[in-house]
Amino acid sequence: MNIKIIDPELVSVHVENCVDLQGKLTDFTKILEEYPNEAVISNIHQHCKHKCDSIYNEIEFYSNMHDNKLPISDNNDGAKTKLLTKSPTINRIYGILNENEYLLLDEVGNPQYRSENSEVLVETRKSTGEGEVKSSQSWKKIPDVAGIEVDLSQKTGFESLTTWFLMFWLDRFRVSHNKVKLAIRNTYPDSTYFKNFSESVGSLKNIEFIKDAHTSDPTDINSDNDAPYPYSSILNYIMSDTEKRVSLNMSRKTNTVFRKNIAPILGEYSDSSQPHGVNLVVDTSHYTKMKQIVSDIHTTLQTSLEQMYDVLLFVSNSMNSLKVPNVIYKRYVEGLMIDVDLMKNRAKKLQTDVKLEDVLK
Repeated sequence: MNIKIIDPELVSVHVENCVDLQGKLTDFTKILEEYPNEAVISNIHQHCKHKCDSIYNEIEFYSNMHDNKLPISDNNDGAKTKLLTKSPTINRIYGILNENEYLLLDEVGNPQYRSENSEVLVETRKSTGEGEVKSSQSWKKIPDVAGIEVDLSQKTGFESLTTWFLMFWLDRFRVSHNKVKLAIRNTYPDSTYFKNFSESVGSLKNIEFIKDAHTSDPTDINSDNDAPYPYSSILNYIMSDTEKRVSLNMSRKTNTVFRKNIAPILGEYSDSSQPHGVNLVVDTSHYTKMKQIVSDIHTTLQTSLEQMYDVLLFVSNSMNSLKVPNVIYKRYVEGLMIDVDLMKNRAKKLQTDVKLEDVLK
């Protein structure tokens, strides 16, 4: 059983241009700690759209993903930004000053730093009881910005991704520009990643759902054995347990009524050997025959689908246990931590006198 823990769409949220900025300038770090490489991949793909030749760059992106050689750790398009400086902002410096402390500026009007911009020169002024002001100079420590640094792989690609992230990026590929898809498929004509794939092929291995009205014994009036399935195996992936129980219960009852009504004329076809719609004779041995070759079907699917066989199994056997983080996170902007939403707009706190208890009443 595969357990869906986090939706790749959340990892793909473009919080910052590079993960080093995201780790230092926001508190949107819980996902980043668990999926650092995946976050870099999303940043690189997003950056492709803003280059001069976006078509070529996206082709190069999917080529590197296929060959498992997409550079990660030293990539300036998604991991390390070229804009990161060690010089603190003015707002950040003013934020650490006490009430009686002032910056000592140089001739140009800039703060004076030392120790690789980790200390700033300040003047402390104190009033004496006689109306005089005494001042002293000192170097004030500038605290580091709280954040995290993540360990990144040197290179990555489809082979390094978990199944759900592999599905996510293959879906992105299938909705990309036609020129991108054409170029990639011409470059990798035999790749199973880029071939057309449908989870419907999984119905071949779901032998249990062969049990329908055409393969079940019509003389079983009360459906003492398995009730005929009124839905396909593909629907079984997405239907809720309640829907399945209701459908099977209705199938059992309707087939009981039908078989009671059809029983008087079954004798006319007791000597017939032509099943499948020619008459009322059903192929009750079909399920038994298919059950004997189910291992061969799995082997054939695994050989044909290759890497995509894991995707098929993921779709067939998965449980949704998503963890959705808060959509409001804090972001460091000009020395201040402010609340922003996933669209990078400043979040406003709504104040109201309406209480939940009053609404429920």
